[in-house]
Amino acid sequence: MIVDPETGVTQQAICDMKKTQLKVSRKWNTQMRMVQYQGPNGMFNPPMWGTLWKLTTVQESNDLGSWNNYAVERIEPTEIPQEAFLEAKSFFESFAKGEIKTSGATAEEQSEPKQASVSSDDVPF
Repeated sequence: MIVDPETGVTQQAICDMKKTQLKVSRKWNTQMRMVQYQGPNGMFNPPMWGTLWKLTTVQESNDLGSWNNYAVERIEPTEIPQEAFLEAKSFFESFAKGEIKTSGATAEEQSEPKQASVSSDDVPF
């Protein structure tokens, strides 16, 4: 869910990561599993939809070229309206039930080189 920090208004979103974002995706999934909060019965791991993250882009490069990638940073909980968390939970449940689907990588995307050259005008978000 995208949450407007000023109004708390939410918008549904799917962050589809391609091959060049695999490292970021794995790191983010690990970070999500490591988050712990103190609850009334001790420490607990919140659900994926119950943690706030800030996504930005960073420029990366290697010998094959340069591209934009995600940068993910956890945000400490703030006053987010309860409705935003309930909407995120509902969105997650719909996705888990298969009611919301992402398209898989196309044959062309699967055959792309590991790092492709991307201009700053091609940022997908």
